[in-house]
Amino acid sequence: MSSCNNVDWTRVASPKLEGKLTDSIQVQIAKFDEQSQRRRDQLMKQVAEQEARRLAEEAARKKAEEEAKRVAEAKARADFKARCKAEAEVKGKREGRVAGGW
Repeated sequence: MSSCNNVDWTRVASPKLEGKLTDSIQVQIAKFDEQSQRRRDQLMKQVAEQEARRLAEEAARKKAEEEAKRVAEAKARADFKARCKAEAEVKGKREGRVAGGW
């Protein structure tokens, strides 16, 4: 057992040392607060960057979906027009044959 354990340091320590200890603790607390604030700021920045990336990806996905939909609609219109034209040509040929055959 150490003899230091038996000493009442509150009676032995001088008021100057006690003030320095308090100052040292306050400095450590201030450093910890500063580190915590920096870490919080870093985390908030990361969250903001992630949110910006997510929104950009969502906007790009939406734009791609809209473009794909527009292309599909244009293709469907073109297919419909081609089918109508082909049906009209077939109908015209049938009517032409019927009229010419008589």
